Amino acid sequence: MKISVDGAWEEQEFHSAQEVNDFWETRTKPIVEADRLIYYVQIDGHPYYSDYESILLDNYYRIHEIHIVTHTKQECFTITLEDLKTYLPRVVNEIPGIAEKLYAEEINDIGALITPIIDSLQWMVSALEFAYAISEKVKDTSGIRQSLEHLYKNIESFVEKFHDQLSWNNYVGVSDLLQYELVPILEDWIHEVGKE
Repeated sequence: MKISVDGAWEEQEFHSAQEVNDFWETRTKPIVEADRLIYYVQIDGHPYYSDYESILLDNYYRIHEIHIVTHTKQECFTITLEDLKTYLPRVVNEIPGIAEKLYAEEINDIGALITPIIDSLQWMVSALEFAYAISEKVKDTSGIRQSLEHLYKNIESFVEKFHDQLSWNNYVGVSDLLQYELVPILEDWIHEVGKE
């Protein structure tokens, strides 16, 4: 198996999950000691931002190449914040088309319509949790930290209502929530961080 940690390559052969675990601990300890974070692990061309340890342990015998990419906490915070600033406007732009189909009840496959929204919400929540958690250790983030917390709480509240409406198959209610709650929540945050 070829392994790269921030571009430094080596080759290893593993015969057990324990060997993989021992190797992982040996290679990641200096990362932690350098006050860096594993931003993602690319396994055979697929990036994983979480759960990469279990993927490695469960599949070590068929993995050919691993890239471990690390960043400082400041870099991770900045990248995640920029990702949010880029992603949220795209979500806002997609919602009217989805809401229109829900209003018209033009739903051939509700899963195909709703799953991308659920995936987007999960990504937002994960990104916000991550950015908020590391913002404590990053300089000059108190204002944006409060903004992230506020957005997180608003999305969390939205998700509860969204789930409730979905459980009742109330697609008009889901559409209303998307257009009149989620869009304003996201637009307010986009506008707020745009001023900074």
